[in-house]
Amino acid sequence: MDDLLASIRAKKAALDEQRPMAEAALRQLQKYYDVELTYTSNAIEGNTLTLRETQLVIEGRSPAGERPMREWRSPL
Repeated sequence: MDDLLASIRAKKAALDEQRPMAEAALRQLQKYYDVELTYTSNAIEGNTLTLRETQLVIEGRSPAGERPMREWRSPL
C-alpha cells in the first residue's frame, strides 16, 4: 500500500510541475473534449453523424455536402 501511495504522490508532483498550463493548450483540450464528448453522447442516442461531421457542426460549418440533412438527427 505504501508503494502505491508513493507512486501516486510522485505522479501528482510531476503533474503539478506542468501547471499552470499554457492558454493555447487549454483551448486545444477544450476543443477536443467538446467534439469528442458531443460525438459520444450523440452516438449513444442513436445519431449517425461521424466524428468529423460532428466536428463540422460544432464549428458552425455544414457537413450537408457529405450527408443529407435528414440524417443529422437521431432516428428516435
